[in-house]
Amino acid sequence: MKNLKQIKKGNEDQRRSNIINISRKKDSRYISQLIELYNSNETYENKRHIIRALGNIGDSSINSFLIKLLNNENGIILGDIAE
Repeated sequence: MKNLKQIKKGNEDQRRSNIINISRKKDSRYISQLIELYNSNETYENKRHIIRALGNIGDSSINSFLIKLLNNENGIILGDIAE
């Protein structure tokens, strides 16, 4: 596998741009990095983008992660998870 770009590097805007690009490409190679970034101290706004990216990727391997989030998260992010 080719070396993947480290999406957790850079400032908030750079990370958001990386997340959105992965989302548009539906690149499943980044699933583990997206989940790792979500579980870090990432901003709430970027966490919403991560959820959208995972949904756009559409890989069934993320279903258990999303179901856990439905039970643990609050607020508007629940709508992103439910989609």
